[in-house]
Amino acid sequence: MDFDKDVVIEEYIKQNIRSQTYKTIAMRVGQQFGVYVSEHTVKQKTQQLGLKRRECVPDADLHKEVDNSVTCLGPCCGKRLVKGHLLSKGIKASEKRIGDMMRELRPREHAVRVGLHRQLRNPIPYTARYFGHKLHIDQNEKLVMHGMCHICAIDGYSSKIIRHCVFPAKNCVDIYADFYIPMLLEYGMRATLRVDHSTEWNLMLSVQDYLKTHRPEIDRKPYIQSKSSENLKIERYWVGVNQKVNYPIKLLLNEMASDSEFDLDSNFEKTSVSYFVCNVARYAVKQHTAAWNNHRIAGRGIPNELASNSAKRLRTPSNIPDRDTAVHSYPGKLKQQCSWYTPLPAVLQPVLKSKFNERTQQSLMSSTRSLFSTDQLNSRAIYDCIC
Repeated sequence: MDFDKDVVIEEYIKQNIRSQTYKTIAMRVGQQFGVYVSEHTVKQKTQQLGLKRRECVPDADLHKEVDNSVTCLGPCCGKRLVKGHLLSKGIKASEKRIGDMMRELRPREHAVRVGLHRQLRNPIPYTARYFGHKLHIDQNEKLVMHGMCHICAIDGYSSKIIRHCVFPAKNCVDIYADFYIPMLLEYGMRATLRVDHSTEWNLMLSVQDYLKTHRPEIDRKPYIQSKSSENLKIERYWVGVNQKVNYPIKLLLNEMASDSEFDLDSNFEKTSVSYFVCNVARYAVKQHTAAWNNHRIAGRGIPNELASNSAKRLRTPSNIPDRDTAVHSYPGKLKQQCSWYTPLPAVLQPVLKSKFNERTQQSLMSSTRSLFSTDQLNSRAIYDCIC
């Protein structure tokens, strides 16, 4: 009987070790075969059989993937963000292995990161009870003079990036139509929005107040306006975006401007620069957002998992005003579109490419290659992607 018991346990372990935990295997063996076995015994048998719960990525392959991720995300990224980036590509590895390889691959950057690392603690603990309780929205204008700005929303409970858009200029109508409405349709009404005092939020906040009865907690304020420095939840995210996206692109554009490769006083050339910069930034932001939403936050968990596991379900209003209706019903005066920018129709894109000379294209693509290159990506692939 002892021999039969061992055979039953071993066969069940071989078939299910990859899909079930030790505790589940012990429970299922007892339920199906009437044989009592402890969790410790299952773990011991697994080690004796030379099996592992997860298939381990070979060191050589993981070494290459970590190197590519650090190149893609920038040397300032930590092991958790690199792990999130790998998870977004379906590659699983422990933080310890990733950290050891980053220390070996980039010792200088590792020393700088350790030296500058500070655990900033808020004396007033931040609380958000469920997914959708608080939504933090902010803008990033580091490249606004070159025709590009970021608008981003992050959930307070899960820290998931709900939406991150790149616009040529701040415009309240575009923010409402291309940022706020898609967010409502996909995730539903938030209890409270937090923004700064900028006027580009006016139309969005007006509709948020109009739809406030659809929120999960109607006794709360529909929105809060405060200083950007007090919107800490999203300010932490901008640090990575600046280091991995904005500053490298800005450095290149400043070099190109000093060489007189474009003239920002010309509306057409500024629109051309804006067109390319926005598309390169969207490409970089897509990678950074995927890594952020899959990285582990100490003491909290992974943003995507926290959002999906939240018990609270948000309502999507059926009476969301469209762009024109919202503009006409707004009681005040809305900020107008900037004077220099004109959306480029498809027929003008060949003209733009010829106007934006070959040397400028090569400079922009070579910089992009240095920022986001891996063995699978090159300047031509990125050029095809953004054009």
